[in-house]
Amino acid sequence: MNNSLQSKLKTYSILAGSAIAATTAKADIVYTDINDVSFSNNGQFYDLDLNNDGTPDFKLEITKINNIISSYYYSSYSFYIVGVKYNAVALQPLNTNEAVVSGGLYIDALNQNTPINQVANWNANQNNLGYFLSYYYSNYWSNSNSATSNGPWNNTQNKYIGLKLKVSGNTYYGWVRLDVANLYDNFTVKDYTFQDAPNMPIKAGDQGNINADIAINVNGIDIANNGDASDMQVSFTKAADETKISSYRLMIVKASQAGTFGINDAKNILPVSYMVHPPNGSNFQANLASNFTDTDGDPIIQNVVYKVFVLSVPDGINATAYQLSSQQGTVTLTIPQGIDETKLLGLHIYSSGKTIFIENTGKELNGKHADIINIQGQIVETILLQSGLNSGDFSQLSNGIYWIKVRGINAQATKVFLNE
Repeated sequence: MNNSLQSKLKTYSILAGSAIAATTAKADIVYTDINDVSFSNNGQFYDLDLNNDGTPDFKLEITKINNIISSYYYSSYSFYIVGVKYNAVALQPLNTNEAVVSGGLYIDALNQNTPINQVANWNANQNNLGYFLSYYYSNYWSNSNSATSNGPWNNTQNKYIGLKLKVSGNTYYGWVRLDVANLYDNFTVKDYTFQDAPNMPIKAGDQGNINADIAINVNGIDIANNGDASDMQVSFTKAADETKISSYRLMIVKASQAGTFGINDAKNILPVSYMVHPPNGSNFQANLASNFTDTDGDPIIQNVVYKVFVLSVPDGINATAYQLSSQQGTVTLTIPQGIDETKLLGLHIYSSGKTIFIENTGKELNGKHADIINIQGQIVETILLQSGLNSGDFSQLSNGIYWIKVRGINAQATKVFLNE
């Protein structure tokens, strides 16, 4: 479920801005993704409405002071300059809400998957995430300076504040994710979540079961007449949001099985039967390798109807659920009628009863093999080719349609025969 929310970006002396936020509810976890918003000026603050009910629950604020104070007394030759720089980022819980603090009462910087529950170290007061303080002092006789940075948030990325929300007598746990710059020079709010079931713990970074985005315009076409998987070109348009995807897996499924082929089936396909493509901001197009197999592990051959599928694998942070998309139509590899490619290799192939004859008049195929392939794409017999007439007895094979596939050094050919 996606809703448009008004951003809670506010400043002490600047007009409020706005952003678009997407809220997703999975099970009891309500996740809100906003456009990242940063604060770097003194007095800027962000009102965090954790449950999106229109009432701010927490306030994040930055303080920045950079002053120089100077005085001069001629009669006593006294002269001094004091320079002070102070940066701090603070969180103030509102309406009796609380936040997780560290031992020194700084707001704790939680790592991903840290439990947020009743046993955490909670505090309802305003506390700094940390601060930076430096000063310079100089007079007629001497000078000194000092600089210190304290707190767990200095120069951090993708850390979490644990939050406790109190509404109508119930307690809810959640988190907000921040980046904080070096020396607390600015901070960025990225997203937030709460557990909508009272008193139920949550882990830092847990967004619930967020789906990876799907690839679209999945397609497969017949582009050649090699008689194997290299005849097929596959393509798809990248997902709209690739930050949720760690990889795409492209696989070829027999159309007869496509109606029942689901996400769990796709997840369990062996690596030899899918192609991996990393999310790189570009759409995908490639020709299959000649030995590429379908999801049953069978060779991809002519006259079998296939459907192309693409599995979006979640990155585990921005998304946790796989998504599957497929070709709208189907693809069947064929060799145009009227072309007997076997003759191009100096072969004459014919059958008599249960015997196949292969007359080899050239030298290119001496020592090569002719594979006999059934309708399921399985190699059931092989004939070693020598110069002259070669034969094979296939009386043990079931009646049906078979392919004879012969591969030369620079060419290959396939011919169909009926075993009856």
